[in-house]
Amino acid sequence: MKKYIAKSILVMTALLVSSVTFAQGDFGDPADTDPLDAPVAPIGDYIWVLGVIGLIYVFYKMKTKIPTVK
Repeated sequence: MKKYIAKSILVMTALLVSSVTFAQGDFGDPADTDPLDAPVAPIGDYIWVLGVIGLIYVFYKMKTKIPTVK
């Protein structure tokens, strides 16, 4: 059980650190007066699709793991 928890924490940390690293963008020219005028990527436009896919996957896995009473 300790190995499972340690592996889970390691994977979650790696995913969180990499997502923060990729979320940082280019803030343009250093001489620019307003560095926040850089073009932004639409990160959260289709986050609901990922949520729906995740829920479908969870219900599918639960259905295959839990035996039904006949």
